[in-house]
Amino acid sequence: MLLKLGNYSFATNDPELTTHHVHLPSPLGTKMIKEVTTHFRGVLLSTDGTQNTLNTQVQNLINALNTDNQDLIFLLNDGSTRSVHSINTRDTMRGIKITDISFPQGDRGEMGAFRSYEFTAKAEFIVGSRIGYWSFMESISVFGGGQKWVLMPALTGSPQKQILQQQTPYGAIQQGEATGILGYPPVPRPLWTDYYHSDQSSADKRTPQFQQNQNMQYPISWRFVFEAATNVFGNGSPTVITSNNLV
Repeated sequence: MLLKLGNYSFATNDPELTTHHVHLPSPLGTKMIKEVTTHFRGVLLSTDGTQNTLNTQVQNLINALNTDNQDLIFLLNDGSTRSVHSINTRDTMRGIKITDISFPQGDRGEMGAFRSYEFTAKAEFIVGSRIGYWSFMESISVFGGGQKWVLMPALTGSPQKQILQQQTPYGAIQQGEATGILGYPPVPRPLWTDYYHSDQSSADKRTPQFQQNQNMQYPISWRFVFEAATNVFGNGSPTVITSNNLV
């Protein structure tokens, strides 16, 4: 097998590699991000048997590993077929990061005709292509219905309570915020359409985060205002997002 990191080619069948996949759940508990960690262990052999040449090879390896966001391509022995472990930077969320480089051996012969090395590469991927809710929260506030009164200052003594209205309108506010992983998620519908003040309501989109290769985590918020002559809002409950009604 042949490994290529960007324009840098490793020796055939070197290094060895192990791969570890971890699914990272969203705050809602759904699998939306996969983290792939690949650990490499190999040995650089001086191409002409000299220490000076090996020293140059080690420096070239360090230069290649110090550059993030290069494609990691594994070719099978036919020299053209890509292994399933290959990673293209454009397919990742934040690119390919080399998180550590080490030369763990100090035995006799190291840096003479050969040099042992290890390094680790990490990348994160979106699981699937759906927009999906990364996070979701909604609340319902109910108010009104009672008297409306004020405290009127008196010429002398304490302020006096004065009733302005025996009964006020009932009101409710449905508001919340959500984040979509690859696009703005849908906003819930107003709960009480017959009592909905569309002129006082809004849905606001905010700037997504740019993560190396693409925009991610699209935040949106909403605020719906309702008003009624009787208390029709008492049994209202916030919208609940579960794995059954994800986008």
